Amino acid sequence: KMKLEKTIQLQCAWRSYIARVRTEAMRQLIRDREARLEAEEQERQRQAAEQHEREVQRRLHPRTQQDFEILYNELEEWRYKETARIKEETTSGTPERRAAMQELLAQETKLIQTIDR
Repeated sequence: KMKLEKTIQLQCAWRSYIARVRTEAMRQLIRDREARLEAEEQERQRQAAEQHEREVQRRLHPRTQQDFEILYNELEEWRYKETARIKEETTSGTPERRAAMQELLAQETKLIQTIDR
């Protein structure tokens, strides 16, 4: 009878040990996965920041034809939006609209000269 009790006790201890080992292994897998996900997220953020910095440098210091095309396209989009805003805020043929359009033309000319340098 005592041998049976000790056997049951030993089995209980062994099963408890195995359960703790498996649980710790599962926790370690979870920690590893979370660390990997965190590292991937940091890498994505780093790459996004580098890409943003490259885009800023391309706009500040254009070198290729494509860089200049990007700047001219953005200038054209800006001019279109400003023209639409002016037309929306003023009435046709008024001195205010004429002055705003002249101001827009002056700004556009200045920006084109800045791009061409």
